Amino acid sequence: MSVSTEHQSPYIRGAYHEGRFAEIAALLGYAIDDTASGALPADEQSAGERESHTATKTTLVVAVEMAGPKSCVDAIRRDLKRGDSVGLSRGASWTQSARLHRPSQYRVYQTTLPNGYAHVLLLHARAALDGLVPEATAYLVDPVPHDSAAVPSPPTDRMLRHFHHMLNGLIPLPLFPEWAQPLWDAGQAAGLVEPLRDVFALSAWRLRGAVAAWHDLVRTGLHRGQLVIGADEVSV
Repeated sequence: MSVSTEHQSPYIRGAYHEGRFAEIAALLGYAIDDTASGALPADEQSAGERESHTATKTTLVVAVEMAGPKSCVDAIRRDLKRGDSVGLSRGASWTQSARLHRPSQYRVYQTTLPNGYAHVLLLHARAALDGLVPEATAYLVDPVPHDSAAVPSPPTDRMLRHFHHMLNGLIPLPLFPEWAQPLWDAGQAAGLVEPLRDVFALSAWRLRGAVAAWHDLVRTGLHRGQLVIGADEVSV
């Protein structure tokens, strides 16, 4: 799919070769953790230090979503999985490059849309339940977009269920599904759940697996009656 430079819709372009990005492109959604390198997971910091591409030294691509003709989407997916630099564009006024630090760490989900286009979502392992590292940073990605310039919308019920499963996988505490909303609110207030800033057409949050901090939130919630466990007594 060739793209006019005057088109203002977001696009991801093919790999960078000989001073330009390939003209093949697909509609784009993405989520990037652009915090200071010291806040990234330790293994991602070391991956960044091995990279010569300055645009990726202190950022972590959490999710990339593409939709378009299958040939274009497949070509860009292969570029990303090879670790090639691709272009993120919004017409002629804005372009940046990005590459995956460690392509093997990404999960690929692909389906065919009713119009015949391919739809692909690449998720970093830390954004998937089977890739969680206990007591480490994880990422929550929701296909429902929010305006990153404003306060993020409240999470959907589906996202709260996902949050509960991920938090249970990160910390060694017994957490009940009905605790998801109060723990979400408390986690945001404590800086343990933070919306990512560099996001387009998706919603995404950083989830810190700080066991002691979550332990304190659970204990406080139980003592204040914000977390209810029924008739059984549980010592936390």
